[in-house]
Amino acid sequence: MASQVVAYDDCSTDDSLSKLRQWAERFAGLSGMSCTVCSASEGGILRARGAGFARNRCVAAATGDILCLLDADDAMEPCRVEVQVATLLREEASAADGSGRYGITDGGAPDPVVAGDDDGEAGPAEPSRGAAPAPAEPRPTAAGPDCGAGGPPPVLVGSRVTRVPAGSTARYTAWINAMPRRELWLQQYREVTLVQPTWLLRRGAFLAAGGYGVEVSDAGGSDGAAAAGPAPPAGARQARATVAGLDLGVCVPGVVSAEALRVACAGLAAYNRFSAAHFDAAAKQVAGGRKGRRRKRPRAKGGDAAAKRQAAAGTGETAAAPSGDPTGVGTTAPAPSSVSAPSSAPAPSSAPPAASSDAAPSSDAAPSSAPAPSSDAAPSSAPPAASSASALGKGTARMYFPEDLLFLHCFAAAGGRLARVDRPLVRYRCTPGSVSWNTPRKALLSVKAAAFEVRELGLPGPLGADGAGGGHWWAALPAATRELALTCFKAAGGPPGGVAGGARPLSGGFGVWSAGRDGCQFVAALSPAGRALVREFGDVDPRKVAAGTVAVTPACEPGAAVVRVPVVPAAELRPPAVTCVALNRDGAFERLLGAWLASTGSERGRDVWHMA
Repeated sequence: MASQVVAYDDCSTDDSLSKLRQWAERFAGLSGMSCTVCSASEGGILRARGAGFARNRCVAAATGDILCLLDADDAMEPCRVEVQVATLLREEASAADGSGRYGITDGGAPDPVVAGDDDGEAGPAEPSRGAAPAPAEPRPTAAGPDCGAGGPPPVLVGSRVTRVPAGSTARYTAWINAMPRRELWLQQYREVTLVQPTWLLRRGAFLAAGGYGVEVSDAGGSDGAAAAGPAPPAGARQARATVAGLDLGVCVPGVVSAEALRVACAGLAAYNRFSAAHFDAAAKQVAGGRKGRRRKRPRAKGGDAAAKRQAAAGTGETAAAPSGDPTGVGTTAPAPSSVSAPSSAPAPSSAPPAASSDAAPSSDAAPSSAPAPSSDAAPSSAPPAASSASALGKGTARMYFPEDLLFLHCFAAAGGRLARVDRPLVRYRCTPGSVSWNTPRKALLSVKAAAFEVRELGLPGPLGADGAGGGHWWAALPAATRELALTCFKAAGGPPGGVAGGARPLSGGFGVWSAGRDGCQFVAALSPAGRALVREFGDVDPRKVAAGTVAVTPACEPGAAVVRVPVVPAAELRPPAVTCVALNRDGAFERLLGAWLASTGSERGRDVWHMA
């Protein structure tokens, strides 16, 4: 097949651009291959715009139908494109004929969530125990001219990874590598279940999702965005508030899905509100010359270790980072250090390897350094480093926008499906200081909660019920994004009077499993309309149940009244529900959840979703 490598230099300050030009010259002598180099500085851009913006520019410059993404600090195996394209074609055929169900229920007690199936292919998962029918397919929507109606259904193919350096973030790596295929869908609200540098999809699917949301400004930015707070004292360094919006270059009217647009606007607005509130507090601390206080973490008293673990499983309580703010839980791809090099079709092994900050894959490279997936491993919240809150508190860092997290939810809203090649095809580098290291956990939660409201609760989001704007948090979107969103929604023929799609069991009200920190923060992150649908908390802690209610302070809503939510025993929680308890720690929660699913006739992926 003809292949084109597209690389984008995002205002690098070293010799990256000249090296890319050299690679382009080497590709010029190859048959059926080409290399396109794009430069931000040569295009009049004065500052780095981030990984999402760079990938969007690569997609815009690419001419092929299939896009294969790769970040500058990662490398891929020579067979990657061939294997993933074959998987893409197989999954498209499977989805088109109605087979290959996604989001298959476990039919009772959940299987271990990281017990992988190692058949080496990414075909449809087999139903477990055959006790319950598969839930409905992802809700279909228009997916652009060459994907969706009249074309192949949108499918995003990922793969397992080899972690570099070996052993870094071992628990998280085991989670993403060994997760059963059905869990790619069932755990989509926990984290990004397919690591972004492994993605391969069609151009039409990418454009139907609206491309990546991008950082459009920061405090004091050139596009007129207001600063996030009071000016710091002379000589002081201020952390920068980020404002995110749609990319005018790839969010195309008539191509982007109306449902993806609703999710994008909701996620962008929620993130912008969090960013403004977060940096407003930081700026006030800097202006006042005060350092943030760290709360002392309460210690558990009495009881044996097993009882403590079971209590934690039922309440969702997890230890906070030393800074007092939990570390990020996203799996956003590392931000390019100097070059972002996604491509429409990276070179096969016979061509010179694409530019990468580590050694390019060779035909005899063996991914033996990858940690072996284990059946009892659990996902890690984030790489073991200083929390994002502590880094931002120094006034020298910035908070990055989790573009891959929002893209996946937009992709799913556009009718997208997820698949994975069960072999490591990408060498995924753990890079301190990357996007996931500078994205607070609550920022990720705000984006997930916003996507959840549109997709599972059927709320219209900032676009409003009629798609004319003015909905909740509409003003948090940049002016150019608001204008583009209205144009695109009208061109997409969005349904008047509400959100399209099939039945949404949670839209009539739902419970939240865990009255602890994670459950309360999820409820706090919801909009007032979403919060009004929360009926009760379920918990195993008798003290919380005896208290009767739990107070929740709405997030990023200054002056909002505290909401008191009833608490019932977990076994009495009424479905549907959202669980805010970490999965697969010691099995206690899985056993409780399995019994509850059996007693209530509930199914994961239909009327039960995992958020923590």
